[in-house]
Amino acid sequence: MSQHETPDRERVLQIARDARFAMVTSISAAGELHSRPMTPQLVDDDAVIWFLVADDAEQATDIKVRPEVNVAFSESSSWLSIAGHAEVVYDRERIQEFWSAASEAWFPEGPDDPQLRVLKVRGVSAEYWAAPGGRVATLISFVKAKATGDTLDAENEEVDL
Repeated sequence: MSQHETPDRERVLQIARDARFAMVTSISAAGELHSRPMTPQLVDDDAVIWFLVADDAEQATDIKVRPEVNVAFSESSSWLSIAGHAEVVYDRERIQEFWSAASEAWFPEGPDDPQLRVLKVRGVSAEYWAAPGGRVATLISFVKAKATGDTLDAENEEVDL
């Protein structure tokens, strides 16, 4: 296991890979935070998260000015926040690799849409919360915490990526 491959880092990558959707928060030129739902196309071993985006979208415009972003994931019993740096890139190979029938809902002109780009987010740090045992165990832990006054039983770690 290399110095970057730790159990906590692997947990971060797994939570991100299991998520169908993410909220990507960017900063406008005026300094306002804007969060938008996006579908991760790939989370690679280098903690880079890949999305498809329109070059003329407000989010792409924000990122070209201020590349700092946050990507938040939520699943049935785990939550993840990744802080990183983003860039909008024109990468025909990645666009072809990521293209699917679902992409047509956003890009009806197909993979050759002249506005289609790849949003590449390089994760720098992350924090996750995970309740052991899945959704039912989380519910039981919540009820137990309410009844006893204890805190919810969950993992919480900060991870450098």
